[in-house]
Amino acid sequence: MLKKVLVFVFTILIFSNSFAAFAQENSAEKFAKVKFKLTDFRNPSFLRGRFGLLLFSPDAKYLATGGTAREIKIYDAATGQIKSTLDGDRSGFNAFSFNPDGKTAIVQDTDYSELRVFDIETGKLLKEITGSEFLGANKKAGANSLKGLGGLEMSSAPVAADWKTVLIQKNEGEYEMVDIATNEVKHKFDHSKKSSILKDFFKMAFIPTASVLVPNANFSPDGKFVVIANGNNFPTLWNAETGNLVAKLEPQNDRVYRASFSPDSKLAITGNVDGINKVWETETGKMLSMFGSEKDKMYMVAWSVDNQKVVTISLKKDARVWDARSGKLLFAFEKSHALDVVFSPDGSLVATTHQDDKKIMAQIWNSETGELLATMPRQKEEDRAFSLVWSPNGKFLVTPSTKVVKIWNMKGELVQTLENAVFPARFSRDGKLLATGGKNDIGYVWQIEEE
Repeated sequence: MLKKVLVFVFTILIFSNSFAAFAQENSAEKFAKVKFKLTDFRNPSFLRGRFGLLLFSPDAKYLATGGTAREIKIYDAATGQIKSTLDGDRSGFNAFSFNPDGKTAIVQDTDYSELRVFDIETGKLLKEITGSEFLGANKKAGANSLKGLGGLEMSSAPVAADWKTVLIQKNEGEYEMVDIATNEVKHKFDHSKKSSILKDFFKMAFIPTASVLVPNANFSPDGKFVVIANGNNFPTLWNAETGNLVAKLEPQNDRVYRASFSPDSKLAITGNVDGINKVWETETGKMLSMFGSEKDKMYMVAWSVDNQKVVTISLKKDARVWDARSGKLLFAFEKSHALDVVFSPDGSLVATTHQDDKKIMAQIWNSETGELLATMPRQKEEDRAFSLVWSPNGKFLVTPSTKVVKIWNMKGELVQTLENAVFPARFSRDGKLLATGGKNDIGYVWQIEEE
């Protein structure tokens, strides 16, 4: 009798598990279905210094991807047909942006030698803007190929908010602001040329977060300012309307490669290779606060949506949240030991990945209190999430890795595993489409069926 009962229970368990898996699979199919495959897609690669590109145009009409021959393919997002090819002469690109008008795109060559403007519909090259000279370009490209923290994804081209001007690096210390329509040099920013290739090498060799070593020059979100941090001790802040120097952002006790603006453009932050961060007022160049230390090595990774807070990660500490203006430590995400931090679209939540806990794929926190709200489990055979991607409505979190792409809800529950999909991943602005990489250089576009 006992044997029959055990057999019955075992049968029920098998049936219930099979039914649950069947139900989950069918439910998952209602969430995301393959709309079409990207037949000419090249996966990013650390070893080959190859960047991944998956970017929808603002109107979700087109999808730009990296092609197998280092060119850029433009897909019709409605049909999956290749609309045009942006040719990079097999040297490739490291930055790309769609013009908000949906008609043109601007790209930057991998070696920083050219910025190019293309017609999206035809792939026709409309104009070239000469960039870096050879030596400065090679040094910069070498650092860029070692970017961490999601650095295999192609960055945005350095275009002003009004899409009338673009930044180019002429050499180690000279940057220009160029009119896209006329190629006229509007302003020259004579940043310091003082540098040390040997010191760069040792910093890259011994600092795991090599993304701090990528020189950059950026427009503020409103287009009124430019900040330059090219690896020396003196980042500079410029007025983009007049071309005048606002301030040298000093003193700095070590080399600065990272600088970014708050979403409202009123503040700028610089971070040096030793993990010390300084916040500056953009109108005056006045330093408002400083936080981090050489001992803790805290690297700034995210501004809060309300412009008030900054999140840092550390090789030794948990992710921390700071008041940007005062430099006061507000709280830490306890036991997060985060490798990446991303705010939800409305700023109420923060998602993190863990540096060393192989049981955690991602965690979700309350951005105001630091309270842990949900943990997404990581299976034994799975890689760490390579990046974190929020859906535009903030209801779902995507965790793409080199082996799998998973979609989670805010309770930490698995919604769907996208079959054959791998890093990277990007939503269209309306949240109706999701593009992912795939195995064997075949990417995917997924139709989101459920909000």
